[in-house]
Amino acid sequence: MKSRWIRWRDHEVLYQDFTGFRTDLDALAREVGDVDALITRQPAGSIRALADLTDTTASAGAVQLFKDSAAQTKPFIARQALIGIHGMKRYAAQTVALFAGQPMRVFEKREDALDWLVSPD
Repeated sequence: MKSRWIRWRDHEVLYQDFTGFRTDLDALAREVGDVDALITRQPAGSIRALADLTDTTASAGAVQLFKDSAAQTKPFIARQALIGIHGMKRYAAQTVALFAGQPMRVFEKREDALDWLVSPD
């Protein structure tokens, strides 16, 4: 699993490393499954997560994968930030966010995303 916990301003953030999968849906599915398993072992409403989708294609299969993931992990997510998405990927992310009904924002810069994730509610 590439994804891991990182510290930002004295807070734990789950860095969901979905980078570089390009069109390899099977490898992406394995990573998403591993991340979902980690998330669902945490207390409800406790996860602040940064998903990085740089160099991963937003195919219909990938969008469905993330919709399914969002449905499964929603009770555990306090905040979700996304980076590495532009153009059609941004539209796909907004679709997933709407479907998930969880606090999710798209950022251009990693540092801005992390600052938002750890800011007071």
